[in-house]
Amino acid sequence: MLTIIVLSTAQSRISAVSVAGMIFMQLLLGIAFGTGFAIIAKYVINKAIIKTPDFDIVFIIAIVLLAYAATSMLGGNGYLSVYITCIILRNTDILGKKELVPFFDGITGLMQIVIFFPFGTPCISFKASSDSSDCLNFGGLYHTYCQTVYGVTAAAV
Repeated sequence: MLTIIVLSTAQSRISAVSVAGMIFMQLLLGIAFGTGFAIIAKYVINKAIIKTPDFDIVFIIAIVLLAYAATSMLGGNGYLSVYITCIILRNTDILGKKELVPFFDGITGLMQIVIFFPFGTPCISFKASSDSSDCLNFGGLYHTYCQTVYGVTAAAV
């Protein structure tokens, strides 16, 4: 997403309003689908009649893949959707949670890497220049964003 925005803006094919709208829509759909899939998953796990060993983990993997695919197909941020789904499910009461917490932690960590890695990439070019304050400010923005997303999601639960 960021690459497309930067390239389109550099070639002056897209306005700032369009960029803001695209980012807002991706975030809105990612948050909405992530929350929706978490609610559905919680309901199914707690109400499922067939309880076999490891059913919950297989079901959560299916929910995570479905959350990513559905959100991406509709123009939202699939990574954010998966991230929010796992955070909400980790912080709710579901049956068999003890076995699922390591899975949630792993997926949440993986999504943090995938979502926020592009934020660290520009620091390579900033460090090469004489002024490294841009990199530090960008890192501060990244940290604030991470804390805000996690705090808002955890508070919503």
